[in-house]
Amino acid sequence: MAAYGDTKAKHLSDRLDRMKNMRVNYDTRWERIAEVMLPTSVGFLGQRSAGVAQNDKIFDGTGLYALPRFTAAIDTLVTPHTSRWHSLTSKDPSVMRDDGSRRFFDYATDTLFRARYSPRAGFASKSAETYMMMGAFGNGVMYIRDARPGIRYVSIHLSEVWFDENYDGVIDTVFWKHEYTARQLEGRWPEVVANNKELREKAEKNPDEKVMVCKAVRPRNERNPHERNAKNMAYSSDVFVIGATSQDPVYLEESGYRTFPFAIARYNTAPREVYARGPGDDALPDVLTLQAMARTMLRVGELSADPSWLTVDEESLAAFAVRPGGLIPGGLDMQGRPRVMPLQTGLRDPGFTLEMAEQRRKQVNSAFLVTLFQVLVETSDRMTATEVMQRVQEKGAMLAPISGRLRTEYLGPMIERELDILFHAGVIDANLIPPALAKSGGTIDIEYDSPLTRAMRAEEGVGILRTLETAIQLATIDKRVLSAINTEETLGLLADINGAPARMLRSPDERQAIEEETAMAENLQQAAAVAPGLADAAKTAVEANQLAGTEAGVI
Repeated sequence: MAAYGDTKAKHLSDRLDRMKNMRVNYDTRWERIAEVMLPTSVGFLGQRSAGVAQNDKIFDGTGLYALPRFTAAIDTLVTPHTSRWHSLTSKDPSVMRDDGSRRFFDYATDTLFRARYSPRAGFASKSAETYMMMGAFGNGVMYIRDARPGIRYVSIHLSEVWFDENYDGVIDTVFWKHEYTARQLEGRWPEVVANNKELREKAEKNPDEKVMVCKAVRPRNERNPHERNAKNMAYSSDVFVIGATSQDPVYLEESGYRTFPFAIARYNTAPREVYARGPGDDALPDVLTLQAMARTMLRVGELSADPSWLTVDEESLAAFAVRPGGLIPGGLDMQGRPRVMPLQTGLRDPGFTLEMAEQRRKQVNSAFLVTLFQVLVETSDRMTATEVMQRVQEKGAMLAPISGRLRTEYLGPMIERELDILFHAGVIDANLIPPALAKSGGTIDIEYDSPLTRAMRAEEGVGILRTLETAIQLATIDKRVLSAINTEETLGLLADINGAPARMLRSPDERQAIEEETAMAENLQQAAAVAPGLADAAKTAVEANQLAGTEAGVI
């Protein structure tokens, strides 16, 4: 088995080398991006050293500051921590008409959000790290680990992971390289270390020495789906040591996953390219230009404050220092002409350079969508509801490609993985699945309801508001026009588009009860208004009858 494992490890190690060689151009570009925009992530071209200052080469912080703003905006618009940004549902109308199915979807959605945002899961911080990687390098990788009874999220640095697509363009293969100490390796795989002399000596003599371990996750082509063990799951997981022994590599273990454990966020892919490009790629030329301009302006400032000095050589001039209130003996000749003067460089007016720098900063902010995000959150008090909705709609359309790719390649696989973990851990009780849902095949779909999704739906809201404005104008001619509008349905649609909480609007039963109470109150009010007149009439009638009776008795 060991020989077979080592042969398998050699095959996987060779494939990893090929994947590394194919990515050299990306790594070179990503290293340049990291140096000026995300200095904590340098290390694509070599080993990263923890704690070493990496921002000493940055003279202009425009890219450094724009990237976190992009990250915060994406995090808020796509996966806001303060609201439910998706729900579980079914595309089968018969299932959604079933009360039991709707209650189960609500229960499963609530359970999933509690597990995702539990303190041990770490989703909030790791999702931000993933978006940061996507903004800088175009690719962010999240590992969703089964940490029963819950879920654990790990954001992987792009320099430590390589991935590949299948024939459909779906990422289904990941090689993840990360470090263990020799002591950690022995604790995790004691039998392998005990049977390998070199690894055993490392653990005994130098337990803190770093050992590189690689995990390869791929679709398993040959398996028995009826067997419920790790070696027959849909995805294989092979772990091996590289670069640590003379008999490199060393196979450690074989395992598997029921669902793909990685969710990969890609910003913008090009044809025939697996790795995406992000805002960092678009902003890199301008950021590098700003670095050069900032260095030049620093030199200009230095020369202005401490210029070179011109002196005559006919007579000696003692060394002098330029300081406030200082004297320069011999600085003038007998005719009062200066014997020393500053060198005029012609660079004393930086206005033009500052204007060019400001233009570059605007372009960097545009690449990171900073201006776009500001428009989505900043509106004027003087703007009408239609104008606000129209502005949001325009910007939402520009973000549609980003949203679509994140749903397909990042959020969808992540939710699938999460549900698989929670169902198998019993956190979501499969016994609660109602018969109607089970009969339909038990397929669960995802309905997204993030602020970005609502921004994309703003066009629908613009259409509703414009229709209402037209109806109000026409009502000045014919009041019957307003009767054609279902006001309750219209209000519900606008509330849904704007992201208003469902509890804001009363249910049909509550509205009916209020209408009945209002009608009863109106009837009572009308009765109270009529009552005095009826009483007077009754009194008059009684008096008339009494008078008539008296007259009859007299006769």
